[in-house]
Amino acid sequence: MSELPPADWYPDPEDPDQYRYWDGTAWSEHRAPRYAEDADAGGPGAGGLSAGGPVPVQQAADHPVGSGLRSPGALISESFSLLKRCWILCILSLVASAASSVVFIVGFYWTADRVLMGRFNEVLDTVLNPDFDPESPVTEAFFRSLEWNWSAGSLLPLALALIVGVSILLIYTIAVTRFVDSDLRGRRVTIAEALSQSMGRLLRMIGLAVQIVVFAVVAMFITFAVGASFPPALIILIPALLAAPIVFWPVISIASVVVSVGPSEWSLQYSARLIKGRFWAVLGRLLLILVIAVAIGILASMPLTALTTASEELWWLSTLVSTIISNISGLLITFVTVMVYHDLGGISQDEH
Repeated sequence: MSELPPADWYPDPEDPDQYRYWDGTAWSEHRAPRYAEDADAGGPGAGGLSAGGPVPVQQAADHPVGSGLRSPGALISESFSLLKRCWILCILSLVASAASSVVFIVGFYWTADRVLMGRFNEVLDTVLNPDFDPESPVTEAFFRSLEWNWSAGSLLPLALALIVGVSILLIYTIAVTRFVDSDLRGRRVTIAEALSQSMGRLLRMIGLAVQIVVFAVVAMFITFAVGASFPPALIILIPALLAAPIVFWPVISIASVVVSVGPSEWSLQYSARLIKGRFWAVLGRLLLILVIAVAIGILASMPLTALTTASEELWWLSTLVSTIISNISGLLITFVTVMVYHDLGGISQDEH
């Protein structure tokens, strides 16, 4: 008996105008439309059936889905290539950062003014005064005169700002992931389409974040509860707790791609299934791009720090360039994570 073809998208044997997903052992019910130009160009749709089973569809991307992990060098090269092709994402990242920052600042200012009973501006004027002396009798008397209002109504603006600001960043992250995933799969998608589709994935991303927070809190609670009952156990538990973020980082990173573009199933479980047997290879690639991103930030900060030291009036330029570099570093990490998901054979829900 001949070996069955690997899981992938193939021309549907029952409908030549569609693709159908082969799960490695049998045809699934997942289908996607074929495009005429694909077959004409010898791209997706050029495959067919043979005596041994389906003939693979040739992906429009240079690196077919599930064809194995790229080498670290190829990942780095392709991530910078993506940065050139998808330069508009850099602009989107700056807009998202600026929008979320404005929301956070406005929310904080509004909340602080309500908590301080409308005297936040007085506090700012006092603290920012060049002659400010925190130990002077006048300053101490001023701070003692302040009244505080910690009611839920006073804190509501900050809570709303956090929700809106975080949602902006999450929607941006999902949109970038969808945009890059579509590029890797040879599909065309606009930023507007990616942003629109991201809205439908926002709750899943929030759900993943909540799961991670719950797991972290439970892990810390168990660690200190056991440590309080049996202190010697902390010798093992504390190092394990510190190592957990690194160990689970690949699963969480790939899960973030799953909730952005993947199938509608438990993202952490699906991510773990993709990584199984290739954990160290995935971890090594993600660590490599993280080190590169951090190195870029450090190397770029040196001349910027010198520039600010030489002329304090140029602090705004230093801040702007630092923000751009930080966003580019974040994009590179996202690009590599999506490429790894692609190489592991992760499915895009848009193809179902």
